[in-house]
Parts: sequence; structure tokens; C-alpha cells
Amino acid sequence: MIELKTTGSDQHSWPSPYRAWYVTGVLNLAFVLAFIDRQIVALLVGPIQNDLHLTDTEVSLLGGLAFVFLYTFLGIPIGRLVDKGNRRSIIAVGVFVWSCMTVACGFAKNFTHLFLARVGVGVGEATLSPAALSILSDYFPRERLGLAVSVYLSGASIGTGLAFLLGGAAIAFFDQSGQITLPIVGELKSWQFAFMIVGAPGVLFSFLMFTFREPIRRNKLIQEPSRINKAVPTLSEVFKFLLKHKKFYISHFVGFGLYLAFTYGFSFWAIEYFVRTFSVDRSQIAYIYGAQVIIFGGLGTLLAGFLSDYYERKGHRDAKLRVAFWPSVPLFLLALSIPYISYYQIAIAVVMLMTFCWKFPLAPAAASLQIATPNEMRGIVTGLYLFVGNTLGLAIGPAVIGVLSDYVVANPDEIRWAIGLAAVIMLPASILALILCKRGYIACLGD
Repeated sequence: MIELKTTGSDQHSWPSPYRAWYVTGVLNLAFVLAFIDRQIVALLVGPIQNDLHLTDTEVSLLGGLAFVFLYTFLGIPIGRLVDKGNRRSIIAVGVFVWSCMTVACGFAKNFTHLFLARVGVGVGEATLSPAALSILSDYFPRERLGLAVSVYLSGASIGTGLAFLLGGAAIAFFDQSGQITLPIVGELKSWQFAFMIVGAPGVLFSFLMFTFREPIRRNKLIQEPSRINKAVPTLSEVFKFLLKHKKFYISHFVGFGLYLAFTYGFSFWAIEYFVRTFSVDRSQIAYIYGAQVIIFGGLGTLLAGFLSDYYERKGHRDAKLRVAFWPSVPLFLLALSIPYISYYQIAIAVVMLMTFCWKFPLAPAAASLQIATPNEMRGIVTGLYLFVGNTLGLAIGPAVIGVLSDYVVANPDEIRWAIGLAAVIMLPASILALILCKRGYIACLGD
């Protein structure tokens, strides 16, 4: 039997701050690329719909279900690889795969082709965060981990913003010059060219992962002498550990999963909300929305990481989840206001505040999992967390708003009401689960 407790000390000294922050920077850049490739489709909803003749429900599947389609089957195998393999190499392969598949989206001629290419993007990106968060946990002590994770996760805001900025530039370019014809490839639509532009850099970037070393694994399980050479616990032992602490893990997965369901869903439809509600130019709102995601999303992510570490050093053991809970109620109230906003400038201001709230809890939420989970289980646990978060956030979230738009509101121009209804469905349940999660976290640390 493996005793499911973690060691309180470590015989190895921590890496130098310079090396640790260099690794954080490289992982941040990888996450930037991931979110550019993940979010670019949200900007291209209109052009893709017009060219491929898709409904709101169908295009929401490209942004969500396609991305997580194979993650259902790969989450645990990838987690096992992370727990016992070379995490740096796993990330390098993943970056290469998802970048190639993003470029492949640019060759799509119909819904099926684009759906399958988006599946490939999701498969590649499934490798990143389980490995990256595990690596950071071995480069930074607990009281410094929150800020490091927030710097890594700020790549989501930067990547999302750049996706809209680069995509907006591509659309504006096509509006001025018309279609482009490339050798062999032939004529390209604006959305096809955008996919190729954002996917190509990642192919070369994947080699940058080999500029740092795989770190020593810390916070490992205490093992009996007869099992000391066992690399990782069995799946049965992992799930026994999760069941023992089910109050924390289940409420964590559900609470933050529902939170992501609404926030990712709203982000996916944000450009269409502005275009359909206020009749603004698509490329213009892409610049504004992209810039505010970088500024307000990045600010929220970094501030939350700093505050969670600050309160941890002050002796608050629940600091990570305490800070993560703060924006949940304000986000709900802001989301409820969306259907009633009549002025474009007010809508922009509200969306800026929503973006800050959306990104604020992500770093402390991820850090809390790394702190509560033994090293040999972090890959699987993070994989499960991302599976739930991606399924609810990327598959369910956009689809719920799309279905509400098509079948409840039944008027694409009134998508603001679908967004408000989605908030009512998802966010109260999320708030309740997060209240339960904090209690379970304290009990988990008490072991």
C-alpha cells in the first residue's frame, strides 16, 4: 500500500529564480499560442457561417465540442504520461501538433473538414496545462506558486486578445485587397488565411521547449520500502485518493467548470453580440475586444496570483480558494445586465469588467489543485480538471448560448437575451459549488 500523504520537506534545493522565471516565460508563450489557435474561431464566426452556410448551433460546435471531442478519451492517458514521463517533451510534441492542425483549418472546405481539424487542435492542446502546471509546481515553493501560475495563465488573456487583433487585421486586409491566391493552395477566404497566419509560428516554437531541463519532482508520496521504486500509484489508488477528498475535488471541478462554461461561452459569442446588437464593424470591435482582453484579463490574472500568495504568506491556508471566489457574484450581476444595455459604450465598459472577473480566479484555482495533490497524481488530476473545464467551458458553454439563440430566443439579432439566460442557468450553481469547495480544501490540507 502507498500511504497517501505528502512529504513536508524536500531534500533538493529549489532552482534559481532566474531559471524558474525563464521556464515560466517559455510556458507562458506556449499558452499564448494555444489560446490564439483556440480562440481565433470566435472572431471568424460570421465569415465561416456565410461561406459554409452554418447555423449558430453548428458554429458553436466548432468552437466547443470539436475542441474537446477526443479529450474525453485522452485526458487520463495524457495525465499518466505527465506523471511518469518527460513533461517538457510532451509539451513540445503537443505544440507541434496543435499548430499543424490550426494551419489545417485553413484548408477546410466544409463543416466536417473544419470540425476534424479543430479536433486535432484540441488533442494537441490537451498536453499543455497538465504538464506545465506540474512543472511549475516543481520550480516554485507553495508560497510563490500562485504568482508563477498566474503569469503562465496570463497567456490565455494575451493569446485571446492577439487572436482577435491578428484576426481583425486579416479581415481588414481582405476587405481592402479581396481574395488571395497562393501557389498549390489556390484561392483563400479571409477566415482560411487567418487560421494559417496564427497556426504557423507554433511549428517553430515547439523546439524552444528544449531550452530548459525537466525539473526534479517534489511533494512526492510517502512510500513503504517495498514500493519505493514504484514510479506512480495505480489508477485505483489515484481514484481512492480522489474519493477520500471528494468534497474538495468534485465541488472544485463542478464550480469552476460551470464558471468556465459561462465565461468561455460569452467570450465565444462576444464579437457576434456587439455586431448583432450594435451593428459595429467586425474588424473594429475585434481590435477593441482583443485589446481589453489583454489588459483587463491580464490584470485580473496577475492580481489574483499576487493576492493569493500574499494571503498565503499571511497564514491563510485557504488563500488560493478564498481569492478565487471573490469575482463570482460580481460576474453574475454584470452578466444579468447584458440584455438591458442599450448603449455601445456602456456595453464595452461592462464587458471589460466581466473580462477582469472571468480571468481573476483561474490562477488560484489551478494552484490550489497543485498544492492539494501529490506530485505523482497531478497530471491525472489536472487532466480531469481540464477535461471538466473544457467540456463545460468550450463544448457546453458556447453551445448553450447557440441553442438558446436558435430555439428559445429564436432571433439571432437578440443573442444578448441568450447570454443573459445562460448566466441564470450556470452561475448560481457555480457559486454554490465554490462555497462547498473551500470547506473541502481545508479538510484536504489537514491531512
